[in-house]
Amino acid sequence: MGLGARPVGAHDAAVGAPGGSPTEAGDRRLFIAVAVPDALRTALTSVLAGATARMRDGPSAGLRWVAPDGLHLTVRFLGATPADRVEAAADAVREAAAASGPFGVTLGACGAFPRDDAPRALWLSVDAGAA
Repeated sequence: MGLGARPVGAHDAAVGAPGGSPTEAGDRRLFIAVAVPDALRTALTSVLAGATARMRDGPSAGLRWVAPDGLHLTVRFLGATPADRVEAAADAVREAAAASGPFGVTLGACGAFPRDDAPRALWLSVDAGAA
């Protein structure tokens, strides 16, 4: 795809929880993410609209994507984290992000989980700028 992202600053880093729901043990499934720039968000919104139109009659009919302001670049999936450790994890991410400079990435291939013909999540690979 070759979409370039603007440099991302520390203010864009966040700890998120997929779906916002705890696991059975009460843990939170956390990930570290950065916001995507507006130009990329606009391009991805267009791609999602096309994907939605193509899936109108398939096994994923009625699937709704995350709102455009929820689009993000996942830097690291942390997994199940006890609820009482979430704030400490968020503080650690904010501290690390504040000590880091902006970075750029180049996006490449795209795909879907669990399958391309029945997506629940879409992904784009990072071809350049990956750690």
